[in-house]
Amino acid sequence: MKNNNFKQFFKFVYLSNKNRILLALFLVAISTSFNICLPIVLKNIIDLCVSNGDINKFASYIAIYLIINSVMIVSDYILIYLYSLMRSSVAIKLRIKILKHISELSGRFYSEKKTGNIISIIQSDVDMIERLDSELVFSLIKNVVTAIVAILFMMKMQLILFIFVIFFQIILIKLQIIFTKKLQKNQFEIREEYGRVTNIIQEYVLNIINIIVTKAKIFFLSKYIKMEKSLIYKSIKMDLLYGGNISLLKAINLIVTIFIYGYGGYKVIHGEMTLGSVFAFQGYSSMLMGPCMSIINSNNVIQKAKVSIDRVFDLLNEESDIKVFEKNMNRLNDKIEVIEFKDVTFNYNNDNKNNVLKGINLRFVKGSVTALVGNSGCGKTTIINLLYRLWGTSSGNIIINGIDIRTINLNSLRKKFSVVVQDNVIYDGTIKENICLSKTICEDELINLCENIGIYSYIKSLENGFSTQIGERGIKLSGGQKQKIALARALIEDSDVLILDEATSSLDNISQICIVENLNKYIRDKIVIVIAHRLSTIKDVDNIYVLKKGVVVESGKHQDLIDSKGEYYSLYNS
Repeated sequence: MKNNNFKQFFKFVYLSNKNRILLALFLVAISTSFNICLPIVLKNIIDLCVSNGDINKFASYIAIYLIINSVMIVSDYILIYLYSLMRSSVAIKLRIKILKHISELSGRFYSEKKTGNIISIIQSDVDMIERLDSELVFSLIKNVVTAIVAILFMMKMQLILFIFVIFFQIILIKLQIIFTKKLQKNQFEIREEYGRVTNIIQEYVLNIINIIVTKAKIFFLSKYIKMEKSLIYKSIKMDLLYGGNISLLKAINLIVTIFIYGYGGYKVIHGEMTLGSVFAFQGYSSMLMGPCMSIINSNNVIQKAKVSIDRVFDLLNEESDIKVFEKNMNRLNDKIEVIEFKDVTFNYNNDNKNNVLKGINLRFVKGSVTALVGNSGCGKTTIINLLYRLWGTSSGNIIINGIDIRTINLNSLRKKFSVVVQDNVIYDGTIKENICLSKTICEDELINLCENIGIYSYIKSLENGFSTQIGERGIKLSGGQKQKIALARALIEDSDVLILDEATSSLDNISQICIVENLNKYIRDKIVIVIAHRLSTIKDVDNIYVLKKGVVVESGKHQDLIDSKGEYYSLYNS
């Protein structure tokens, strides 16, 4: 395990449960102290009371024995409650931390990481870490303290028996070193395989309709079965290792117990030990063997969790190419008046031989509508990604209100943008939830907006209106209805910049024209950037940039570009 990840994990646990940890430590101290007293009380019951027939002392020691056990039961019950609270708290906060963190990473991360692997980390690996919970940590503390005290008592009571017990403890430790290496290697393979299985399941479920249509079911299922068989094989191997380890521990414990009673009995017969001392020694031996077995079992859990801790904290330590929430960065408090691209060049994967954008210059001004046109792959969507800072420029600058975009706080920047894309994301929930998200809006304003977009008549026809559940990924809606809801969502945000990336591609020409006419009052004081393949929809925009192979080859108004009979003319008439 990477030590830094281990430290980060326990720091996270401590900060999430500081007061609970302090209370748990107090209760563990009480429980451990009382537990250590039990063998001595048992020795006195046998030697002082039973052997001598002293009823009064017998009653007193029995009462003490009951009180000690009662206190331990109560403290252990409270500890179980605290452990449950801490376990839940850590898991929830860790998942929230991961979800927040991945939303702040750059486009490079999303392009390189498989979704299934990320989901596996958030769900499965956090579940595995949850098992390395506060209960295990406090049990380790309790077991270590108990083992040390047991060693001291056994040394004092019978040296030969003590040496015999320690000899087998050393054997146990050496065996655990061997098991630990094997368990860790096997667990890493299982976590990686689980991530691949999760990825194929997610791909299958998310694309189930396309899979049915393209008859790809057999292909996916055979791929899944192959991966699942590999995972099952490795899981069985892990269980056999774990089971073999536990069986060995039990065998050694049995040998030690037999020797204690055999040799101890021999000493009692020859008057060199009392019967109570034999039982007390066995009690402390159990306090050594039991905790050692618990520590070893804990080690098995730790080995399983080690890989998960590394996977989780490697993800949390993943650095974005885009600096996020820097203290000294500028915040965009004023409305965006102008955006400028100055000699911007960009390529993915730092490949200078394959620049997607090549020294482009663009200008977007408040109150104007600007269109970006060109064949697929010319760099239109890349421009939007750079504006939203999913990626950083390879060279050149993007200037907003005279400020370099690289010095602007990422959160304040993104609040200024609303984006509507061709493949709109519709969430499982009601129509109103999908439009408003977390924003509060009055019913009349919502109805008015939906009327202007042309979707209110459809919503009104539904039995539950805005409260209608639309299914996961909006499966109950048509492509056009999804785009209208996404457009309504963007307009409700009332951002300074509205980006429409093929936002009405699923609508017919009449619907598009109607929406454009009704939207004028919503976009008068905004910068509007339109990406369109259907050029008939951008005739009236204020400016058009024509891109070809990452270069701006033309710019101007629709009619001027038509008259010049250049690239735009060719696209328009193709």
